[in-house]
Amino acid sequence: MSEQDNLAFIEAYLDNWRKTPPDLSEVFHPEGRLHPPGGSEPLDLEGAQRMVEGVRAMIPDVALRILHWAERDGEMFIEWEMTGTIGDRPVRWCGINRNTLRGAKSTQAVSYWDRLGLQEQLHPPSEPLDPTELGDLLSRLKKEVE
Repeated sequence: MSEQDNLAFIEAYLDNWRKTPPDLSEVFHPEGRLHPPGGSEPLDLEGAQRMVEGVRAMIPDVALRILHWAERDGEMFIEWEMTGTIGDRPVRWCGINRNTLRGAKSTQAVSYWDRLGLQEQLHPPSEPLDPTELGDLLSRLKKEVE
């Protein structure tokens, strides 16, 4: 990957979170796939476009800031932070996207972000979780699932 392709991808990535409506065809290859967090099915370009538009509809003031990025052997890693307001609650969440690039477009993107942290900002738990009790919590959750 050339430095020019890397910078073009980063700029297009940022632009798509600034634009209304976004145009993911600027960053996604027509046959690209986005793997959202949570193990749901990969999204094609149209599905990824709907997802971003849904985020923008729910959080009209959403802003994305790139904290760090690195590229190696055609894999672009982007650490990002998003902020915005849902209802009257300010929210902030961070994540990482790994993009397989062909030129300045992604053929595959895998997104990782803290869904629980965002959910807790919207619906704070009645009691904060003591990190020393995490093992007990996971054991109880496992029993509920079984």
